Amino acid sequence: MKKLISYAFMLGAALPIMAQTTTIDKFKVTFGSEFELPKKHWDLGIIGSKEDGIVQLSYQPGKDLSMQRFDSKLSVSKTDVADISKMPASFMNDQFTKLGDKYFWFFSTWDKKAEKEHLNIQQIDVKTGKAVGQSRDLITVSKLEGTSPYGGFMMIATQKSGKFQFVKSKDDKIMLVTYRLLHTSRDDSKSKETVGFNVFDENAKKMWSKEVTMPYPEEMMSIKDYATDKNGNAFLLMKVYDGAKKEKDKKGNRGYHYEVMKVTPSGDVKNLKLGTEKYYVNEIRIIDNEQGDLYCTGYYSNNAKSSSDGVFTLKIGQDNRISPINKGYYEFPSEVLKEFISARAKRKLEEKEKDEDIEASNLKIKQILYNADGSIVVAGEEAFVIWRMYMTNAGPRFRYDYYYKDILAIKISAAGEVEWCRKIPKRQKGTSTVLFTGEDFVLGNMSYEMFEYEGDYYFLYTDNVKNLALAKDKEPAYHISGAGGFLVYAKIEKDGAVSKGKFFDYREKKMNLNPDDFVRISENQILNRAYDGRRSKALLVTFP
Repeated sequence: MKKLISYAFMLGAALPIMAQTTTIDKFKVTFGSEFELPKKHWDLGIIGSKEDGIVQLSYQPGKDLSMQRFDSKLSVSKTDVADISKMPASFMNDQFTKLGDKYFWFFSTWDKKAEKEHLNIQQIDVKTGKAVGQSRDLITVSKLEGTSPYGGFMMIATQKSGKFQFVKSKDDKIMLVTYRLLHTSRDDSKSKETVGFNVFDENAKKMWSKEVTMPYPEEMMSIKDYATDKNGNAFLLMKVYDGAKKEKDKKGNRGYHYEVMKVTPSGDVKNLKLGTEKYYVNEIRIIDNEQGDLYCTGYYSNNAKSSSDGVFTLKIGQDNRISPINKGYYEFPSEVLKEFISARAKRKLEEKEKDEDIEASNLKIKQILYNADGSIVVAGEEAFVIWRMYMTNAGPRFRYDYYYKDILAIKISAAGEVEWCRKIPKRQKGTSTVLFTGEDFVLGNMSYEMFEYEGDYYFLYTDNVKNLALAKDKEPAYHISGAGGFLVYAKIEKDGAVSKGKFFDYREKKMNLNPDDFVRISENQILNRAYDGRRSKALLVTFP
């Protein structure tokens, strides 16, 4: 299950390498000494830097927070425990994150008697492995909307997740925390959501807060994303329908548009229309850059379906003007979309191409990079879930098959031209009897993680070794989650050249890992936890 913390930091200089290291295709791959997570603890991931040290976090609900520190040999040298037994037993972990130069733990509690939700914060000193002072109440509010961690149904019970959403500015010095008040009406044609905006500085001190009632009833809108900038403004991206939530109206015309709500520190609220009506939008994100500008980037299509023709990107200036970045819309090259598929599938695409554009199916954005030279890189993968119901003697049961397929990455130059578009072929499948929800959820050791280093782009993922030297007219073999696999990389260089290689076989190492959990600890180093049951080892990869 995907970890319950955010890994949104860029950390200090390189970690000294003194553990057992091997060189693979000029990469340095280092495994630390074996260690175990404390019994009955949940893995929360890794935080730290060279100056502060590297710490593995885990916690036992209602009892303690464990901090296992790594030394320069990637061995656990010390374990510190923060007593959380005095915290309410019903608390839920929300996330660990770094603001400025401090680390904070956010957790939420429910006061049943007072019917109040509380978001609490505790500063953690990773140098000492201790909690700094007492935890404090950051937000107190009435009942909130939330979701079940499994199944996605709205809950009114005490234990619900997703009550608070967290997003930071590009410089990691401003944090926006949002929530949605519990609905007062079950009639979506009348009910309007109320969203709470709370902005904090790098010391987790509240700068401002405001509750805003949405301008449209729930029947006519969906919230898609949040953002903040270095000036402390808050942004909400919404999809607005012309009537009921339908992609097309009765005449077959597009039935929606997108708006951005901007809430300023002074409390002013502005609604900005994006102007994406020319196309259908399948995926869209809103993020800021170092200068404080906002960008809306996503996938578009000429038709109302789950496939995408290409990438679009729009800029929201500090003067609230919305403008396309250069051409604004960039189509995926058809020759790239026809790579690494079966001969039969290729024939179907070529037949379709005679009458209309061909598209990429079920694309989900994972990374959007706005580079210093003005270029943009957008990377995503084909990902979807298929569910089936089957009958047993005990009644109906459900099976959920998770698919993570090809990676598609495109780079647009500062001049507004497509520098390159590349498909990285893979096929991954995992099965569960429980439906997990969440925008960033990844099942098992599937999906991928991407890192940029010196203008090149590295993609790490689990694959079937048969795919390393795959011809462009061949379809990839499947990797089945939990059935071995290799940790592999694909590298796209500045000029678009692609190379691939493997790091190791999970079965030979007798360890597994989740590539999606790699965290960057220096400019050219990333760290993860390899595991086998309770056995664990820190895994460090140094880019060439």
